[in-house]
Amino acid sequence: GAGTKYELIDFNHMSANAQKQIKKLAGIKINGYVKGMKVTVAQVKGDWGKTPSGWINLKYCKKI
Repeated sequence: GAGTKYELIDFNHMSANAQKQIKKLAGIKINGYVKGMKVTVAQVKGDWGKTPSGWINLKYCKKI
């Protein structure tokens, strides 16, 4: 959800693209996003962006 009261997204519930990027960037399967990932934001609510795998805080992202 769009807020801090939600848990990290479990690796197995992430999109196939997110899983591939995580394994490449982190070298292991971990929950949540890792620095350097590229994601598509389909919806914005305040400082939060909805991706195919879940919500991220846009304060920690840069638009490319």
